[in-house]
Amino acid sequence: MNRPLRLVVDTGAAETIIVPEILESGYLIRVPRFECLGHQVRDFRVHAHDLPDGWNIRGLIGLTFLRQFNYEVRSLEGRIRVERVRA
Repeated sequence: MNRPLRLVVDTGAAETIIVPEILESGYLIRVPRFECLGHQVRDFRVHAHDLPDGWNIRGLIGLTFLRQFNYEVRSLEGRIRVERVRA
């Protein structure tokens, strides 16, 4: 099922986290496809975890996703530049 979510980049989070009601099962779960910041990965592991009410986000983009890319956070501009790392 495709579903857009409001996520936050968290460079201090080891895991990528999605709230449990979106995943509908499991503590750690593999999703067939995860698309974020203009890039897509397949067979991706996410952590089901509750987040505080009132944050208005559905998850955190952690290092499990980010370590696959070079990225630059431009907070003042409200932009994140992401490019895939080619080995």
